[in-house]
Amino acid sequence: MNQPDDSRKRTPRDRFRNILSADKDDELAQEPFGWDFEVVRLLVLSLLRAGKIEATSKGQTIDTVTGVEARDTFSNNNLFRQASFRPRKGPEVEELIKASDAFQQAFGNDIRGEITNIAAVVAELRNEVARNEDTVSSALAVLTAHRLPGGTVLDDALGQMKAILRGSEDGAIATFNASHRAIKDAIKRAVELEQVLSEPRLHDLERARQAMSIAWPVLKEEAGIGADLESRAAQLGDLLQRETFYRELPAIEQHARAIELEYARRFDDAQQARVDAYADALVQLAKTSGWREIAEDTQCTIAAPLLAGKQPLPRTAPISLLRSERDACDTRLRGAVRRVQEAAEGERLATVQVQPYFGAGIETEEQLDAALAGLRDECARLIGAGKKVVLS
Repeated sequence: MNQPDDSRKRTPRDRFRNILSADKDDELAQEPFGWDFEVVRLLVLSLLRAGKIEATSKGQTIDTVTGVEARDTFSNNNLFRQASFRPRKGPEVEELIKASDAFQQAFGNDIRGEITNIAAVVAELRNEVARNEDTVSSALAVLTAHRLPGGTVLDDALGQMKAILRGSEDGAIATFNASHRAIKDAIKRAVELEQVLSEPRLHDLERARQAMSIAWPVLKEEAGIGADLESRAAQLGDLLQRETFYRELPAIEQHARAIELEYARRFDDAQQARVDAYADALVQLAKTSGWREIAEDTQCTIAAPLLAGKQPLPRTAPISLLRSERDACDTRLRGAVRRVQEAAEGERLATVQVQPYFGAGIETEEQLDAALAGLRDECARLIGAGKKVVLS
């Protein structure tokens, strides 16, 4: 006995759903549809875009029309015919209830409306996420611009928030259930950062970072640095690397200030020593024989290196530079004195190098007498020739 054909009892909608996994263009070309291949492809694409179905093509599940797989499948006739489609299954009721609880934990208020309605749940979820997205994004931008730690936490949460806003409804539920704690923490952190990181605070943090990168490397090589300052530097370095640095701003300021003050004290000492050395050198230069006999413009030219050394350097100058400048003062003074003598005496000035007469050193009185005699004879010869002798 033939089985009754119940195909006529099924509605066109039921038949359409079944046909999605069969020969779509052949079946749907018949009654009651009468659709050609291009119409079928358009309708299937519309259902996929609406989130009503999902596709499988080349072993890949396709649930959105924006992906590369969807583009390849729908633009290639053979791939489209080979693909299978099935109604898309949304999240279970338990997942929606879980999302409702997570919503309350993350945002502090309940979802309005029926929590078993996925569209309503996702709509409220996206509204709340969108409301907080700018806060998290702004906080991340501040951390990035000022090279402060903690950006990874905000960036990761921001990625989850964007996935909730731009993905499918069931994808939004799944993503939120998995990441709601991270999103909650990121929003809380972003709000705290917005309240704390004012422009003066950001300036203080930059000063603290400079204290560690500029001042401390110099100070730790200095003599007389106590254990207290070493401890402060270690704590400051640790605090500046913490993701929760913004909760330690008073301590950061105190430690940075201690390092700054010690650096400033040593900088000022080195600065003053340099200025004093060149001021004394200028006094000695003015006492040099022949100084008053040379022209004023020549005096200015000769004294210029010493005058420059007397001028304070800016705070950005390294302490090592101040000290090297101070140490160079004697050499510069000798050079200036020699130039005064050359300007005053002209061709009469003769220089005698002392070192050649003493060679590698003196070990006996006889060697000393011989060296002095040789030096004396050379000086006497030059004096006899009308020269003014300068030993070098």
